[in-house]
Amino acid sequence: MRPHDGLGGEGVEHHESIESFKQGNRQDLIDKEEAELTILQEYLPQQMTRDEIIAEALFSSNPLSCLLDLPSASPIGFSPAVVVALSDDCRTQARIGVESKTSVGESQKHKGRSDEAISLFFTIRQYPSSTEKFDSPASFEKQCRLAEELMAEKIIPNFVHPLNSVIAQKRIT
Repeated sequence: MRPHDGLGGEGVEHHESIESFKQGNRQDLIDKEEAELTILQEYLPQQMTRDEIIAEALFSSNPLSCLLDLPSASPIGFSPAVVVALSDDCRTQARIGVESKTSVGESQKHKGRSDEAISLFFTIRQYPSSTEKFDSPASFEKQCRLAEELMAEKIIPNFVHPLNSVIAQKRIT
């Protein structure tokens, strides 16, 4: 585990001590510091990348999650998105997407950094009919009502709360 993986100042001190003791060829002190560091790590939650948070929060009870059971499997690009029709004619639609800002090269070296965002996008849209007159103000009001309803009943409990829960459990700092 690296110093920025949630151990704070105490973890940094242990890592620095280990490096100093290696230079001084003091294996007895290296062993002592590593043992203390191991004990500290046992009491801290596992640090996760933003993609791992999204995967655990939204993907863990999905049949595709078996891919994460493979040896050394870790999500490095996880941005689920779905568009659903909200009307029989498919002209009223909702889109939900979740994205992280973690790139493949950053995924392991910046695990647990708080300055990398997780973004949740939610959009309601309505396409006009080719045969009927489109009433923009009425369409806008309908989309606003749908958005409020879906936020309260679907998005917050099924997307926002699970993401918050995983972040809180893993203590991303």
